[in-house]
Amino acid sequence: MGREDDIAAIAQAIRELGETPLSTDADPAMGNRVGRNLAQAAAAREAEQRAREREMKHGPRFDPTINVGHILTVASILLTVGGGIWWTSAQLTRFQEQANRFQEQLVHMRRDLDAATTAALDRQRQYGPRIDGIERDNQVQGERIQNLSLAAADQRKAAADILTILGNIREDMATVRTRLNLGRRSELSAPGPEVR
Repeated sequence: MGREDDIAAIAQAIRELGETPLSTDADPAMGNRVGRNLAQAAAAREAEQRAREREMKHGPRFDPTINVGHILTVASILLTVGGGIWWTSAQLTRFQEQANRFQEQLVHMRRDLDAATTAALDRQRQYGPRIDGIERDNQVQGERIQNLSLAAADQRKAAADILTILGNIREDMATVRTRLNLGRRSELSAPGPEVR
């Protein structure tokens, strides 16, 4: 912006000089000064014209001067990149430590699981024959209970048969008693031989 403002000020001064009449009669030194100003203005105009043509041909010109803004920009970029690298490194280290802890826990859990599986298999080996014996005993007990149930059913049937037989005997005895009673009555009522 400063260079363009200077060029605009020089162009304004040249325009103003072109509008005012030059008189070198009064002061010859004044004429030299005005001539020098005009020559400088013309040179500035030509330099400006060449700079514009160069920019049109080659693009904008690179200014190699370094100022505080450039230094601050570079410093902020370096701090940002450095901070990002440090934070990423710290996170990766933390994740690696967590992964190592989890892996150790998994190894311990695997050992505990293997130990528990071995203990369960040992118990199964110990209790397997006992369980087989209990199952055999249960089968024997089931057969005994079935036999007792059949025996109880047979006893009930025998008791029912005995009660039926006793009922028949009772009826037969009642019939015999009735016959005996009838026979005695008929003997008593019939004239019998005279006893002397």
